[in-house]
Amino acid sequence: EAVNFPPIPGVVDALTCSVRVVLGDMPEDADDFGVWHEGTRVIRLNKNHPRWLQWQTLYHELTHGLSHRLVGGGSTVCLNGIQSGGMGEGWGDFIAASFLNDPVVGAYVTGDATVGIRRASMANSTFNYGNIKDGSLNEVHDAGEVWAATLWTVRNGNGTPGVGNLGGPLTEWLVVQGMKLTPCNPTMLQARDGIITADQQLNGGNNTCMLWKAFAFRKMGLSASSPNHNSTSAIVLATDFPLECTIDDGGPLLYDFSITSNPTSRTIAAGTSTTYTIN
Repeated sequence: EAVNFPPIPGVVDALTCSVRVVLGDMPEDADDFGVWHEGTRVIRLNKNHPRWLQWQTLYHELTHGLSHRLVGGGSTVCLNGIQSGGMGEGWGDFIAASFLNDPVVGAYVTGDATVGIRRASMANSTFNYGNIKDGSLNEVHDAGEVWAATLWTVRNGNGTPGVGNLGGPLTEWLVVQGMKLTPCNPTMLQARDGIITADQQLNGGNNTCMLWKAFAFRKMGLSASSPNHNSTSAIVLATDFPLECTIDDGGPLLYDFSITSNPTSRTIAAGTSTTYTIN
């Protein structure tokens, strides 16, 4: 049991999670998998396939144990929908990629350093919430690519000032703390809110605008909505963010504006007031 990050007030930070890693004697093409057994996350890796030799596989599977124990209070049954299950896979991919500073998942086992075992590298993925809405990425590993790419934008930005680019350690911290603030059966938007709330509680909201802009870039903006964690076509996409985030450096807007029309001049006597109507 260990406390790896400063705690969020009112949230238990210490977590005891037993993990057992087993090298299974399975057919070479059999998948690795993780299951819960009597409170222990059992991760079975296929010893006959080279993927178990890479750290990414282990980090990915361990992160399944982490997300199951943190999201929704740790009931371990909260990540079974298209969006929620997709985030389970996306969290695994992102944490593994961030720890190793490598946005390509499975490059070693596939020999493909461009996309690895996924459809795209997180660093140049064009996937966004719209791919969940239109059903083009509705299998959990595919949906996970949307979430992993979104978190990578939070971590590394998209080349536009003020959009994400929080760096690895801070992003990992907020992602994990955000899991604790994410309800059971979450939509991607609820997990987004968990991360933003974590930043507000831990950092006084210093990164709020950069976070909003990163999510908005993936069409998970302020006005986006989703009825539940299995929603697809009912999702409403949005690229907006709070008004206070409308300047380029990601900081707050001080509501500094000017009127460019030519209102009728009038004389105002001392101690009186006047009203202009702006249409």
